Amino acid sequence: MAVAAIAPLIPLTVSAIATLINMLNNKKESNDSQRFSNENRLLREKLEQKEIDDKKAKDELIAQSRQLTEKLAKNEEEQRSRNAEIAAQNEILQKQIQEYQRQHQEQLKEMTALLSELKKKELNSFEQIENQDKEAKEALIRLARQAAPFGMECINVAIFGKTSSGKTTMLNALYGKEVAVTGIGEITTRLASYKAEHFVLWDVPSNNDEVSYMSLQYMSFFKGLTRRYYSR
Repeated sequence: MAVAAIAPLIPLTVSAIATLINMLNNKKESNDSQRFSNENRLLREKLEQKEIDDKKAKDELIAQSRQLTEKLAKNEEEQRSRNAEIAAQNEILQKQIQEYQRQHQEQLKEMTALLSELKKKELNSFEQIENQDKEAKEALIRLARQAAPFGMECINVAIFGKTSSGKTTMLNALYGKEVAVTGIGEITTRLASYKAEHFVLWDVPSNNDEVSYMSLQYMSFFKGLTRRYYSR
């Protein structure tokens, strides 16, 4: 009797279980769909944010590149202007030297002959000249007194030294950038001036003996540099 009573309920129970399973499956599918939807939304948001960040970074790089380009162009323009100013200063200096040479031709001839004779005698310092050739010493002193000082303004700094001793490298370091050519061997072959904001730097050609600095040109330069005006 009990079995007979339960038998009609079996189809209902199976149906209920099937319905429950379907409900669970539907709920799982719904949850999976919702999860996938949320994941897709988060992924899209991340991609959109990445695009925004990439665009921002790109814009910043473009702005930095533009600023750097403008800065380089400005520096190049300033360097061209500075080089033109230096070239003009050196042209004026060379004209002063040429005019000085024109006005003191006789003295220059005498000094050139005297220095040539001293080199033949291998007298390479004023001390040697003083000890071995009194007449040459007196002639040098007389010509030095006759030398007119170069006109110089503001603070002037001259760099002297032997060949390849680093004079021009030091000049560039003092100036703050490379304005004079450096290299191995004798690069500086004539007096050159480089005007900075508050002073003027002078690159002096290398001479490995004192006598080479005893020309009228150098004596006039030394007088102007040290502001020492000798009586004539």
